[in-house]
Amino acid sequence: MNSKLNRLLAMGIVAASLAGVQSAFAGAWSNSNGASAFGHFTWSDGEDQAGLFGDPIYSFDVVEQHHEFSFIFGSFSVSDDDNTDLLAASISDTLSWNMHLGQDFHLESLQIIISGTYAVSGATSEVNLIGDLSATEIATQGSEPGPRSTSSDFFNDNFPLDGTETEPDGSYTSIAEIQIPIDTPLWDNDLHISFENMLTAFAEAGGNASITQEFQEFEMTIVLIPEPATLGLIGLGAIALLRRRR
Repeated sequence: MNSKLNRLLAMGIVAASLAGVQSAFAGAWSNSNGASAFGHFTWSDGEDQAGLFGDPIYSFDVVEQHHEFSFIFGSFSVSDDDNTDLLAASISDTLSWNMHLGQDFHLESLQIIISGTYAVSGATSEVNLIGDLSATEIATQGSEPGPRSTSSDFFNDNFPLDGTETEPDGSYTSIAEIQIPIDTPLWDNDLHISFENMLTAFAEAGGNASITQEFQEFEMTIVLIPEPATLGLIGLGAIALLRRRR
């Protein structure tokens, strides 16, 4: 097998072993159940499998009209220095919670913005950031064959970063976003949100690679959906307006 395949296999072995060790620290947030401002939604069963995220700080951005969960931590970091064994260092965690929207509300979008720092030297050394954000209906709606789900990886970033970069060290910001359309039937107001996050670092002999993640913010945009009776009234109003114009 070639060296690249060996590295990928090694990364999988390391990630699996770390997941086994980290799972011992899994647990619920101290605020695993709570309610948002203005009664737009409640949340429940908030937890992270490896305990690396910690507890979220909930806030409401009045200007942007976003509900936000923010995580500030120092335990999401990995480094590999002067590596001679062709093994990549890796660290990962999965965050999740259930979201229960008010009767007439709809989760329009969910965006995660993360930031941190990195350093890498050596032509074949590299650091990488892998993440997957998803929202899944807890119950099947109408004639749907099963609960719908939507997900997104990170975009607008340059990962993986290697030793040939013009900036061998610095800071980064990456974004993942999901959009939930107003389909018929409407999406379930009870949703399961999850985010899988993984950092890896591989250093060639004599090189180094390190990456940290220091801040994560989930921005939730929630919109009010008119009830069927309200939609009917809107339709009647439009008809009356057309008749007046004639």
